[in-house]
Formats: sequence, C-alpha cells, structure tokens
Amino acid sequence: MECKNCKNSLRDIDGFCSSCGARIIDERISLRFLFNEFLDKVLSVDNKLLKTFLHLFTKPEVVIDGFINGVRKKYYNPVSYLLVSITLSGIYLYFLKDVAFEAIGASSDPNNPFANEEFMKNIFNFTADYQALFTVANIPVYGFISWLVFFNKKKYNFYEHLIIYLLSLIHISEPTRPY
Repeated sequence: MECKNCKNSLRDIDGFCSSCGARIIDERISLRFLFNEFLDKVLSVDNKLLKTFLHLFTKPEVVIDGFINGVRKKYYNPVSYLLVSITLSGIYLYFLKDVAFEAIGASSDPNNPFANEEFMKNIFNFTADYQALFTVANIPVYGFISWLVFFNKKKYNFYEHLIIYLLSLIHISEPTRPY
C-alpha cells in the first residue's frame, strides 16, 4: 500500500504515513464515514476549534502569545478561525437580517437624516451583505494603529499585531458569543 498524499510505501497496519504524517483512509465516503468524521473533528475532546474558542474567552493572552511564540499545533489556525467566524456570522445575518432591521426601526423624526426607512434598509442590507469584507479590512487598520501606539514597547512587530487583532476581532464578532 502507498500513501495517497506523498506516495511513500506503507505497511497494511499503519494508521498514519511515517513520511508526511497523513492519516491513512482506506474506506469510501459514506454517511457513516461523514458522521464519524464530524464527531471526530467537531465534537472530540481534542477539538482545536472548541479549545481555541473557549481559551480566547478564559485566557486570551495565552492563546495569542502562544501563537506568536510558535505554539501552532495546540490551537486552531487564526486564518481558518477567521473563515469559520465569517461563515457563522454570514449564516447568522442571513436568517436574522429582517428581524434585526425591524428591531432597529427607523425614527419618525423629520430632522433625522436616517428617518427614511428605505434608505436605512439599503444601508443595513449593504452592511450585512459585506460584513465579511468589513471584518477583514479592519484587521490591518487596527493592527497598524496598535503597532504605532505600542511602537516604543518593541515587544511585537507589525505582523504580530495583525495576529493579535485577527484573533481579537474574530472573537468579538462571532455570533455565538454569550451576551
């Protein structure tokens, strides 16, 4: 048998490739396989996504400093975490956009420039539709401002400030955070 990823020869009893570390999957994709993968990746005790999410609530400095200092296997990749967060926020906004707009409501004050309900609905829809772009665009802006503010401290470089704000902004903008 050979590894499907790196073509290294394997023994039949191997569970992982000794060359590239890939898990050996010798079964076809079925409902049972997908269910087991879901349980393994999402609900396992060693779930990096869940661990990252919980530790960013309880000890964010450990997650952020750990990633900056080279701890990369313990927590979920920040860019992947951003994609998961944007996806969850998009789903959240898709289902609750109309409810949220009605909850905000337009003012009936004629002196208020935002009293026009159609105008407000267009702004709200535009913001909801492009929320992922706004989130991603804010990361370098906040990172740069932080880098300038803490320039004399010299603890983190500009790119490390980007990681700090990437993780912080994702965690702040997640729809699953408790209120």
